[in-house]
Amino acid sequence: MQRLPCHSRRGRGRACRAGPDPRGRARALGAGMWRMNVGNLAGWIADVQDMKPGANMPSYNHLSGPDLRAVAHYLSSLK
Repeated sequence: MQRLPCHSRRGRGRACRAGPDPRGRARALGAGMWRMNVGNLAGWIADVQDMKPGANMPSYNHLSGPDLRAVAHYLSSLK
């Protein structure tokens, strides 16, 4: 069974049904519960259930702090 990505950029690959387009346009996380900034985004990636219980996204708490910040900076840079 092929697993589809949770997030996809419009016009790239298969359409996603769960997550929004991750091109740095969002101003908030968790339906407006958290301001969008690199720290909150890194926390969201690391342990989404801590920030928004029931969110349909896995946690990536196995990543180091520098790796989480690097991923958050990368996602924030997408336009």
